[in-house]
This record gives sequence, C-alpha cells and structure tokens, in this order.
Amino acid sequence: MTKLLLAVFFALICITVAPAQVKSVYTKLDEKHCRSLKPDKKNGEFERLKCNGVGGYWLRVISGGDDSVADLITPSGKEFSADYHFAGHRVVSGTSEWRVKKGRPIGLIIRYSVQEPDGFKSYLVVSKISRTGSCIADAIAPGKTQNADARKLADQPGPCNSTPGN
Repeated sequence: MTKLLLAVFFALICITVAPAQVKSVYTKLDEKHCRSLKPDKKNGEFERLKCNGVGGYWLRVISGGDDSVADLITPSGKEFSADYHFAGHRVVSGTSEWRVKKGRPIGLIIRYSVQEPDGFKSYLVVSKISRTGSCIADAIAPGKTQNADARKLADQPGPCNSTPGN
C-alpha cells in the first residue's frame, strides 16, 4: 500500500511541475468565416472584417487598394498592428495561427503574400502577445523551416526585436 501511495504521489508531483505545453489554434481570415464591418471609405478601405481569435482576442483585416493588413484586438478593446510594413504590396492570406499556453494566446502568426520584383513571396509575421499588449517580433522569410522558425520565435519568452513592424 505504501508503494502505491508513493507512486501516486510521485505521479502527481510530475504532473504539476511539468511545463505547460504550447499548442496551435487556427482561425480563418476570409469573408466566409469573418463578419463584415463597415469600411472607412475616407481612408481608402474597401473591406473590413472581424475574424475570430482565441481567449477573447480577435483580428480585424482591412483591405484597400492592392493591400490588406491585420490588427490584433484584445478582449479589452486595445488595438495592436499585426502588419510588418513590407516595401511591396502585401495581402493577408487565409489562416492565422495562434500559439496558446494554458488557454491564453502568447503568439500570433499571420501569412502575408508580399509583392517583390521577382513575384509574390509568402512571409510569416510573428507577433508576441503578453497580458499587457502585443508587438511584432519579426517576419520569417520563405524557406523549408519557415513554419517551425515562426513557432519557435512566437513561443520564446522575452521582448520583441526592434523591427520596422513595431
């Protein structure tokens, strides 16, 4: 009986001290899955969408001309840019990836198609989310390890890099 109790006690300790695992939650960023909001025509907006997020957060996708950008909106209504300010035209693509720990988002990854001299290239813009705000960490260039690199950056604790997207 003592061995059984010790085994159960040890198992409970291991479970409680195990680090919380980060998981991915995906949300769509298109007209079919988002709610249409009134665009600000004075600022050149053609379309404005409210897209679901995680933990009370949501994304606003704004389209105007040849560009579209995304903003992160917190549960309290604070707004943070999720746009890296690329040199060429950029368009928010299809799906966002939320990095979630203990039910709370800690990172956001959004794919942007960016027009470059040799055609469109697909970048991942990584934002870090804290209890007090959000900032752009970096944009990950196309490559074989692009998705893994973006997740690793989103999951790392600490402040954002100093980038043009901040």
